[in-house]
Amino acid sequence: ANDRPERVDLRSYARQGLDIVPTVHEGAAVRQMEKRGIQTNIGNLNREIRAANRLMKSIRQLIQNLKGWITELGEKRKELLAQKAAEEATLLPNLLMKYMEIRKEERKDWTRAGQNRGTSQDLKAVSEALSYLRQKGLSTVEDLEAFLESSGKSAADYRNQMKPKEARSKVIDGILASRTDCKECKPVYEKYQKIFFKKTKEKFKQEHPEVARYAKAAAYLAKHPDDKDSTQKELQEEQETLL
Repeated sequence: ANDRPERVDLRSYARQGLDIVPTVHEGAAVRQMEKRGIQTNIGNLNREIRAANRLMKSIRQLIQNLKGWITELGEKRKELLAQKAAEEATLLPNLLMKYMEIRKEERKDWTRAGQNRGTSQDLKAVSEALSYLRQKGLSTVEDLEAFLESSGKSAADYRNQMKPKEARSKVIDGILASRTDCKECKPVYEKYQKIFFKKTKEKFKQEHPEVARYAKAAAYLAKHPDDKDSTQKELQEEQETLL
């Protein structure tokens, strides 16, 4: 088994660690849509990245624990176990099961109730990890690294693709918010417009922030004349297709 090309060197692997893939920035529109239960491309991608990162973090810690556990054993047993562990570490399910053994060994001085709780928590974590690995068709450390690298590239591509879409989504947010402000502040603004004397008009403006809100909203809408005739429903539907 020593000459198997997929064998993992635990020492170098634990030392170098594994990269964590950054998630894609989620703008206000994405967060609002996700909060309403609408899944977005960005949200789905970030969920994939977070799940992979959690698994990679667990495996990194697992390998470090395995190395430390082996080091504590006697010299002869250390060599045998190190060789066996290196062979088994190739497959992620074996790594996870080895992790269960390590955790059980660490809890040998705990109370029975504590051991049972710890085992139950580990079983749940390992079960979730194995389910994720099966779902993604990942069986080796190399598979997981390749998956993370691919996820990183996907994230980078999405960042580039989403820039103009996020900009447009932000404009739609601005249009919808400005329309609301205009509607709410219009009565006060019309009163302001009817005031003839300058000082009285200025005083009214200072006492009624709705005047400035209306002016700001109207100016924003004026910058986007192409959307003047679009309904709220049409803009919201467009926004959902963007994200």
